[in-house]
Amino acid sequence: MTVDLGATSGRVLVGRLERDRLEIAEVHRFRNEPAGSGPELHWDADELFAQTVIGLQRAAAQLDGAANSMGVTAWGVDVGLLDNQNKLVAPIQHYRAADPQDAQHWLHQLGAEKLFARTGVLPQHINTVFRIGKILDSAGKAARSQDVRALLVPDLWCALLTGARTAERSIASTTGLVSLGTGSWDTELLDAVGVDTSVFPPVMENRVVVGELDKELAAKIGARDQWPFVLVASHDTASAVAAASPRPNTAFVSSGTWSLVGVELASPIVTSDALAAAFTNEAGLGATTLFLRNLTGLWLLEEAIRQWQGQGKSVTISSLVNDAATIGPVRAAFDVSSPELVSSEDVLRTVRMQCASTDMTPPKTPAEVTRCILQSLALTYRRTIDLCEQLTAEPVEEVHMIGGGSLNPLLRRLTADACGRPLRFGPVEATSLGSLAAQAVAVGDLSDEADAQAVLQRSSHAQLLRPSNDQAVRRFWQQLDSTVPTPGSNA
Repeated sequence: MTVDLGATSGRVLVGRLERDRLEIAEVHRFRNEPAGSGPELHWDADELFAQTVIGLQRAAAQLDGAANSMGVTAWGVDVGLLDNQNKLVAPIQHYRAADPQDAQHWLHQLGAEKLFARTGVLPQHINTVFRIGKILDSAGKAARSQDVRALLVPDLWCALLTGARTAERSIASTTGLVSLGTGSWDTELLDAVGVDTSVFPPVMENRVVVGELDKELAAKIGARDQWPFVLVASHDTASAVAAASPRPNTAFVSSGTWSLVGVELASPIVTSDALAAAFTNEAGLGATTLFLRNLTGLWLLEEAIRQWQGQGKSVTISSLVNDAATIGPVRAAFDVSSPELVSSEDVLRTVRMQCASTDMTPPKTPAEVTRCILQSLALTYRRTIDLCEQLTAEPVEEVHMIGGGSLNPLLRRLTADACGRPLRFGPVEATSLGSLAAQAVAVGDLSDEADAQAVLQRSSHAQLLRPSNDQAVRRFWQQLDSTVPTPGSNA
């Protein structure tokens, strides 16, 4: 069983290992809607956990109370402060509420190059390293006590479900506070930002059982016994990539609210060129490194839809994609790695401004805006994959798209054509499959990682899409690539 908490929705799924395949079924899906606004924007943790419990109750009913294991995956960088009574002492700040000025202050003190070299993480204003001191201070004196622990979201759920306080390797790596040299919290860096190391539990490897479902909670949800809790690769991207194709010379595109684009490596790359290209090194399953760029993703389209609906327009994702496919290419796009996109509160205005800034005609109709956003995603995927080849000195011969974006036929087509490489797409629920496979290894249902990979490949139902051979299509992407500047350039 797995709980997957996404930036816009959460879900609880059950998995069964049948005929050497993982069969999964969603038993509960729920919205993840932040509360507050501006600097007070925070996650509604109480509602999210309540919905998680509802999902576990439905899963228990479906499984007649029996489950071999459970695990949780979620987004990175955000922390909850938990006291010794397992109570949150303050709301969980949303990464979109992070103040860029705080990051600038610490970057001036610590240096971007030094931070990147010691942690492998690209300095961005949403990173935990720039926010943790202020988060602790804003929560009051109680947050600085010896009894309070700062837990990343999936680790927080582990504590709420089992009482065990952990810091799983992949999710910890998103903070910018883990030393590449030791794999543990960087004590000197924590001291520099005024935080005691004891506020975080020790970093732990994934694919291990760390506790059991709380006895009272087990009774509440109808579990027959206290299910083992497995530390999966709890950063959702890490579990998703673990479920993707292990073929050599393959880049991944984990496409959802965010787009994570890169390659899986045996060790991090912390060169000045990697930093300049805005790559980061995040921990994956086991000892792997995900060398990637973290890009604004389908959140742009989700927010545009929200704005249109607020204006009284009747639009759906399927109708927009169909209309955008029908109108064909529009000569409008922007690079979605632009930092200002992360916190935009008016996506329609931002899209217009991005296009106008490069003398492109801003899209007007919903179909044009949708086409522009999807073209922009595909263009930035192309650029990121080309950079992967340059920075790793290894060719990328195939692209594998996973996550919700792999359901979007227009985004798939645009990505294959923009990248000029075969695109393998699916599974949609890659994060959940990766989590379930890691659980199966941890509890002995699968023998090892090779066994898990074989099962995942049989379970993925991935399909292959080849890029267009039409020379006009190739010229369109070449022209778009040469016209749209990269963020920070003077083009």
